[in-house]
Amino acid sequence: MKRLILTGATVIGFATASLAQNNSTVNQVGNAQTAVSTQQGNLQNANIQQNQGTGGATNYGNYAGTFQGTTGAPNTVTNSSRVNQNGSGTNASQGNRAGITQTGGNHDAEINQNAGLNGVSGVSTSQATLQNAAGTGNLGGILQQGNGNASAINQNNGSTSNEGVIYQNGTTNTATSISQSNNSDNNTGTIYQGFTDPANPVAGAANNRAAISQDGDAGAGLSQGNEATVRQLGTDHRATVNQLGTGIGNSIDNDAFVNQAGSANTATVNQSGNSIDNLANVTQSGSGNESLVDQINNAISNDAFVTQTGTSGFASVLQTMGSSFASSTITQGGNGNMAYTEQFKGTNVDGFPPSEYGNDARIYQNLVTAGGDNCAFIRQGTAGATTGSNDNGASITQEGSFNEARLQQTGNYGDATITQNGGSSASSNKLRAASGAEDSFALQAGNNNVLKVMQTASGAPGAGNNANLSQTGNNNNSTITQSN
Repeated sequence: MKRLILTGATVIGFATASLAQNNSTVNQVGNAQTAVSTQQGNLQNANIQQNQGTGGATNYGNYAGTFQGTTGAPNTVTNSSRVNQNGSGTNASQGNRAGITQTGGNHDAEINQNAGLNGVSGVSTSQATLQNAAGTGNLGGILQQGNGNASAINQNNGSTSNEGVIYQNGTTNTATSISQSNNSDNNTGTIYQGFTDPANPVAGAANNRAAISQDGDAGAGLSQGNEATVRQLGTDHRATVNQLGTGIGNSIDNDAFVNQAGSANTATVNQSGNSIDNLANVTQSGSGNESLVDQINNAISNDAFVTQTGTSGFASVLQTMGSSFASSTITQGGNGNMAYTEQFKGTNVDGFPPSEYGNDARIYQNLVTAGGDNCAFIRQGTAGATTGSNDNGASITQEGSFNEARLQQTGNYGDATITQNGGSSASSNKLRAASGAEDSFALQAGNNNVLKVMQTASGAPGAGNNANLSQTGNNNNSTITQSN
């Protein structure tokens, strides 16, 4: 491996602590290069270029590291680090490693390990480390400690077996992103906000944002075998994960994990576009939670789990347009909760098997009492459709005061259980149609449907139960039990 620190035509700037602006620039063409830049103080700029020129050669096995800032008083102006380990044209970017460490705050960091538009990013036997080259794929890592930081890792164009990791500690960190897109296969993207490493959370993290993209391209792009993880601590969180098959492409066997702790959490997970064998798991604690999970368009064998604890939560799971063997579970505790799951009718599209079977949707709210303005909505199938959404299961469990359950099952073999406990007013413990219209009827349209309803009012003056049900088709069975 060539080590070109302060040698040859390569220039690496090393700056000691100073208020003056310092610039470090490295340009390396070739493979298995090493470049390191260390800077202390404010107004630092580091730029390492380890790119492959035009032609068919692969850009592989390079290592670049930049270290900026101080752990003392926070920096008052921006330090900037850029590492580019790209291919061009048909060139690949493979087996490269880049690391950026910034302390003190107001930092900006970017790592680019992109292939050329028609090349491949990742999949190599020559991944660089400080000591030697080994492994597959590119690795990009950013650590930022302090406030007001921005970071981005890009590993795009035929992105395969790459890993991107970002750690941020401090408040007002913005524009955090990992992109592993344009035919994305077997990549790992991880964002930690409020951590120095996975086992060591740091108190006081706030105003966090996170975004990970592991998508196909604009044509028939594939997103397959990817894993995205976002962990955030305190307070104004937002997290977005995209694992999309685009055009006629597929989203297959992807995993997305979002774990948020704090008050104003928001999480969005998309695993759409011929969505098959995907897993989405969102856990939120604190007030003001909101979650949306999409697994749509020929959604087959997908699992979605959303857990919210505290107070103004909203959760929606969509597994639609050919949903089969899909499972969704929403668990909520606290006040003001709403939960939706939708699993629409199956169709045979683009060569995929008929997808009308095996869906399951479950909603649990409050979980052992505590009050709540709860509303739970499960729709399986589309009213008026010529084909059903068969073999479905639905379960809604509500505790607390203003419980309302909405149900629609269109198709055969459905089974639904509705349990409502603790209604404390005349407007609580209601079962109605998916529309939520007053005095409307929950619907089971199709054969062999079974519905069990158990409603228990709290016994408070005026408290009561209301269950409206419509079943059309053969061999239906309904049981309604009400008490106060």
